[in-house]
Amino acid sequence: LDVICTDPGGTIVKILSATVPYSEASLPSDAPARFVLEVPGGYCARIGLRAGDHIELGPLADTPAT
Repeated sequence: LDVICTDPGGTIVKILSATVPYSEASLPSDAPARFVLEVPGGYCARIGLRAGDHIELGPLADTPAT
């Protein structure tokens, strides 16, 4: 899996590439993150996604944090 960590506005703060599914290892972000998106391993490299890029979160961005 690739793990994409974003801030509340959808800016990517960290991409963790080729993580191990079901692993209990800690995967810290470089900056505070509000959302985490898991995609197939290698996806981010394939499409050229990098930290600092922006993901449109739509209504999800307005969801209260609990």
